[in-house]
Amino acid sequence: MNMDKEKRYLTAEELAKELDLSQSWVYKKVKTGIIPHVRIGSVVRFVREDIQRWIDGHKVKGNLKV
Repeated sequence: MNMDKEKRYLTAEELAKELDLSQSWVYKKVKTGIIPHVRIGSVVRFVREDIQRWIDGHKVKGNLKV
């Protein structure tokens, strides 16, 4: 198993900390199928690359008014 400096799989707690959101928010998105995740039995994990693609796909484009 390749152990890079950055973990590839995140727990809900780790993801919540990285996104500066609550763990309950993360679990709500898992329950509704909104956020990409992997289930291994009853354990939920998040693939870092999938989360980054998901975030990139939800960027809001807007105009900056000065």
